[in-house]
Amino acid sequence: MPDPGRLLPPAPDILDVGCGTGASSLVLASVTNGRIVATDLFAAFLDQLRERAAATGQARRIQTVAADMQRLPFWDDSFDLIWSEGAAYVMGFDAALAAWRPLARAGGYLVVSELSWFRPDPPAEIKDYWEVHYPAIRRVEDNLAAAKRAGWTRVGGFHLPAAAWDRYYAPLARRLPVFRRLHARDPDARFGSLRTTMARAASVSLSRSG
Repeated sequence: MPDPGRLLPPAPDILDVGCGTGASSLVLASVTNGRIVATDLFAAFLDQLRERAAATGQARRIQTVAADMQRLPFWDDSFDLIWSEGAAYVMGFDAALAAWRPLARAGGYLVVSELSWFRPDPPAEIKDYWEVHYPAIRRVEDNLAAAKRAGWTRVGGFHLPAAAWDRYYAPLARRLPVFRRLHARDPDARFGSLRTTMARAASVSLSRSG
């Protein structure tokens, strides 16, 4: 996949949608000379991001905005790069592609990841699980076709490795016993077993067409 840093202006305006506690925002600040606007719905996540940005000397370059990704409070043509890692599914991949496109400047880029099938014949147990928990899941090829229909041109892409999946879920698995003990009486805190699946995330870089 092309290096986005070589395709962007010297000091790009970057939007990180669904930034969480800011892991991607901090990396974007470290590898570009841009201004990063990091958005998330949860203020507690943004508080952590501001603390982390201050600790790494990046506070002046990272602005946090509490906002719903479906109603982002920005003018059209505001950003050279829109980044969303593991978050577009919240509003739906197709809806995100359509809603965020006006925010990108002509020739601007969207880098987004989406849970996708990598093979046409996943085991029945895994397929049944995801049809319940994320029925919109589909093949990478179908997601790329949706991007094209939404006015984006594919620049590059790759499958996130299994190690990335493990790095996300392993810490959650370690914290589950404490979480369950603290919230034993909360019916909303019930968890099934964590499992490895044949569905992992694919990341794709898109350029705004027109």
